[in-house]
Amino acid sequence: MKSNKLKLYFSLFKIMFSISAFTFGGGYVVIPMIQKYFVNNLKLINEQELLDMAAISQSTPGAIAVNISVLVGYRIAGIIGAIICCIGAVLPPLLILSVISSCYSVFRDNRIISFYPKRNGGRCCGYYCEFTH
Repeated sequence: MKSNKLKLYFSLFKIMFSISAFTFGGGYVVIPMIQKYFVNNLKLINEQELLDMAAISQSTPGAIAVNISVLVGYRIAGIIGAIICCIGAVLPPLLILSVISSCYSVFRDNRIISFYPKRNGGRCCGYYCEFTH
């Protein structure tokens, strides 16, 4: 019994981690991926429940992807499932941003990379003015 719960928890984390790591474009992109894994493949929730969760996650404050992952986790495995799915959804962006921010000083101090914005700042301002009028 305990090993089945651990397998379920690991499966929830693995699926949410992979969805969060490999989808780009905002919270609405996550919904079809959740449908693919949890509705079609695993059949842990039905389509109407997913639509209800999507509506609730849109109306609650916060990121839609995190909100819907918490609701899915709660529906499947209770409070522990909600926490696991939340961690699985938040961890990939956190890791990616940590790596990028640790390399920021390398890019900032590179002469070629730092020269481009200084040289093209006026051009970007001109483009902005042209497109807004």
